[in-house]
Amino acid sequence: MLEAYDGSSDPTEHVATFHMQMTFYGTSNAIMCWAFPTTLRGITRGWYSRLPPSSIHSFDQLAREFEGNFLSSARPKPTAASLLEMRQKEEEHLGQYLACFTDKVRAIPDVHPSLVIQAFMIRIKPFRLFWSLVERPPTTVPEMLQRANQYVTVKTLVAEKHEDHKRPRLNPLGVHPLGSQGGGWRELCEPSLHPKGPVERQIDVIVGGPTVGGISSLSEYPDHDDALVIMARIANACVRRIMIDTGSAADILYFDAFHKLEMTNQDLIPMTSTLTGFTGDVINPVDVATLPVTFGDEPRTKTLMVHFMVVDLPSTYNVIIWRPTLNKLRAIVSTYHRSMKFPTSTGPGEIKSDPQESRRCYLAATTIPKKTR
Repeated sequence: MLEAYDGSSDPTEHVATFHMQMTFYGTSNAIMCWAFPTTLRGITRGWYSRLPPSSIHSFDQLAREFEGNFLSSARPKPTAASLLEMRQKEEEHLGQYLACFTDKVRAIPDVHPSLVIQAFMIRIKPFRLFWSLVERPPTTVPEMLQRANQYVTVKTLVAEKHEDHKRPRLNPLGVHPLGSQGGGWRELCEPSLHPKGPVERQIDVIVGGPTVGGISSLSEYPDHDDALVIMARIANACVRRIMIDTGSAADILYFDAFHKLEMTNQDLIPMTSTLTGFTGDVINPVDVATLPVTFGDEPRTKTLMVHFMVVDLPSTYNVIIWRPTLNKLRAIVSTYHRSMKFPTSTGPGEIKSDPQESRRCYLAATTIPKKTR
C-alpha cells in the first residue's frame, strides 16, 4: 500500500512508486490520472483540486506538473563530491562512520570504486585501520568495507575485554562465578529471552567434566563455561536452542526441528556418508537440507545458505552450527562474554547467548538418560 504524499518528501520517489504499482496491474494512462489524487493528502490534495479543468492530457504531464510544484521538498541526491566532504569526527566511533559512509555509497549510482576507496581512506582517523589500508591497498570496495568491518568487530571485543578486566574482583580465588550472588552484574548483562516449552530431548555432545566441588552435573559450574546457545532465523521461522560449536565438523539439524520448520522429505538431498562422534560412534544422517540462516537483528544481519545434516537423534538442541559456517560468517565467538560478533554491511552484528537457556540445555543433557543408538 502506497503511503499518502503530503509534500514533505521527494515527489519524484512518490511518482516512481505509484507508476510502478499501476504498471504492475496493467492500468491504463487515463485510470492512472484518476487514481493519482487518491495517493495525496494535505496541501498536495489542494494543489490537485486547483488544477484547471481539461488542463491535463496524460499521466506524464501530470507527473511533470506535480514534481515541478513540489521539487523543493525533494532531498538533494548525494554525489561523488559528497563522499569527499565526509569526515570521521573526533568522538565518532569508526563503526558509526562506516555505516554512514556505506549508506551514502549505496545512494550514489555508478560511482567509481577507486574514488570510494580514496574518499574513505583520506577521511578516517590515522589509526591502525588506515595504515593497514595504506600498506595493503584494497582492490575493490567490498574488500575495503569487509576489512573495515572486521577491524571494528575486533576492536569492540578487545575494548569489552579490557573493560571487563578493570572490574573489581571480589573473590580472587574464583570459587564463585562473577555475579552469582546478588543480581547487579548479571541483571545488566544477561539477555531476557524465554525458552518455549520444557526440555524433552538430549543432545549427543560431550557434557560433564571437572568443576569446583566434584561431578559437573551436581557441582558449582561457572556460567561462562556453558556453551553458546542462540536464536536465529532459519527459512521462515525463528529457531531457539541453536548451539555454537567451534569444534564440530558438521552443521546439524535435528529431525524434530526439521519437521517443525514444515519441511518434507522432498526438501532433502540424499547422502551416503556418515558422521563419527568423539568416541568413534557412527551416526547415519537422514539426508542433507540446504536452508537460509539469518544471524543477528535488523539492520545488522547476515544471511548464509547452510548445508545441514539432518539427524534423527534425541537432543535438547534444535541445531548445531559448526566451524566452516562460523568462518563464512567471519564470526568471533567468546564464551566468556556469552557473545558472537560478525561483520555486516551496516556495522558489526552481535548475538548474545542466553545463559539460562544454556544452563537448562546443559542440565537436561547430563540428567536425561541417553537413548541407545
